Amino acid sequence: MKVKPSKPVSAGSVIGLAFMIAFGIAFTVLVGSTLSENDAPLAVKFMIYIFMAVWLGVAIFMLIYHGLNLKRTKGLPFLDIDSESEVKTEGPMQRLRELDALKKDGLISEEEYRGKRNEIVGEKW
Repeated sequence: MKVKPSKPVSAGSVIGLAFMIAFGIAFTVLVGSTLSENDAPLAVKFMIYIFMAVWLGVAIFMLIYHGLNLKRTKGLPFLDIDSESEVKTEGPMQRLRELDALKKDGLISEEEYRGKRNEIVGEKW
């Protein structure tokens, strides 16, 4: 099972993320200049710049992801889940249709068809 955001969600995310990137740049410039003017300790400057670099990196990564999701026809999966419950068992009606198709195509004999059909019909539904 693949989980992916819809196209409208990605479109809204692109707009929101563009705002977040602009905010991050403006905040970094404003806080950086304020810290420099007030002779803030080097550790404080370092922490602010590291935080803002991570902020901008995550926002840019998410912007690229949602941009690709919008661009691709089938979208871009966010999460791919493998589960045992995903395996679908065929119901008796589907199995009978497939059996009929095999007989119609001449891949099985009438005798094989009847035997398998009786087996499928005899199973608990």
